[in-house]
Amino acid sequence: MTPNQYRRWQDFALRMAHRGFGLRMRKSRIFVAHCIRDFFDILDSDYFAWDDPPNDNLLARITAWDQTEDHPTWRDGYGHGSNGPYVTDLVEEMMEHWNPHYWCEASDPRYKRWDELWGDRIRCCVRAGIDMASDLSGGVVGFTVGEVRRMYRGCVPDWVTGGNEKWLIGPFGGPYETNGTFAEMSDAEAVLL
Repeated sequence: MTPNQYRRWQDFALRMAHRGFGLRMRKSRIFVAHCIRDFFDILDSDYFAWDDPPNDNLLARITAWDQTEDHPTWRDGYGHGSNGPYVTDLVEEMMEHWNPHYWCEASDPRYKRWDELWGDRIRCCVRAGIDMASDLSGGVVGFTVGEVRRMYRGCVPDWVTGGNEKWLIGPFGGPYETNGTFAEMSDAEAVLL
């Protein structure tokens, strides 16, 4: 991931936290944005590399939500490289830090409720951001063109819209079809981010 892609990833994720979920209460938007800032602050600090050589220079090796390139020099005792950690794993690790019921088992109703209420939004923002800034790895459903326009107050940059590139559109749950550029779509159209 280039520094420019990283900045775009951060920008998209934070904008989605603030404006991508409709008319959520201000405090909930602030909490989600705080968690996302915390995640990026930790990535910036290279926290994940403090005792584990395969994780140094991690940002340069991240390519997608579930793809990290091999470390260029590190090898274990058997000569195997390390291609992790994946962003999905890093986010899950942080979820345990943010969830106030982390001491419960994942099957505990309190843990699940918090994860459904907050964790899904945080994952959504981080994943949609990395998919828009680098390689689409699977996408995030549940958003409309109007919500993306609201995130950028009507001035959506070309790196998000893809210029004249066709978008996947269709009802939530599919089937999706390639049909129309971002500028041609109505605000109500569901998109795969």
